Amino acid sequence: MPDDVDGARATGSWSTVAPGVTAIDLALPDLGPLLAPFADPSFPRGMPPHVTLLYPWRPAPLDDDDFDALGRALTGVPPWRLRIGEVQRFDPERLLYLAVEPCDALQALMRRLADAFPETPPYGGTIADPVPHVTVRRCVDDEECAHWTARIEGVLAEHRPIDVIADHVTVHELIGDDTWRARAALPLPIRSASRGPATRG
Repeated sequence: MPDDVDGARATGSWSTVAPGVTAIDLALPDLGPLLAPFADPSFPRGMPPHVTLLYPWRPAPLDDDDFDALGRALTGVPPWRLRIGEVQRFDPERLLYLAVEPCDALQALMRRLADAFPETPPYGGTIADPVPHVTVRRCVDDEECAHWTARIEGVLAEHRPIDVIADHVTVHELIGDDTWRARAALPLPIRSASRGPATRG
């Protein structure tokens, strides 16, 4: 996710992480039971498996105008059926993640949000075209990466093909320095930007 807020930096070196930072995500709670055995204890709590769409977004506190702007940016976006792929790795961070399809369509949505909110470019502007992914954990060295990759693939292989439905876009906020909280969930599809489509937390 907020890939080093989650524990890593999805191929980037941008590292400004502070209370009140927010992110726009496709939360994938159905993956939680599969990935729970591999959870990284160094990651902040409260974040389910997800695909980050834009991080960082506007700083907290967010208000109705912020959520209305997000609704406008997402108007017409349908629910997603995502196919979870193999374990891959971002270097030099040694961050293990799951590939996600359709990659091209997800990147188009990420670019759409980046264009809608140019004041908050992805990863502080350090990554021009982020790769859609589901963060799993960070490793200390190559040996540990190989160990966890084998374990994760062993479990996922028993369940493939793995398809999950993402029917909400969720806004998360970092509370303190160790807990993510869902601040709003916008159900897809959003057909208009009228006030009140989101469930607020």
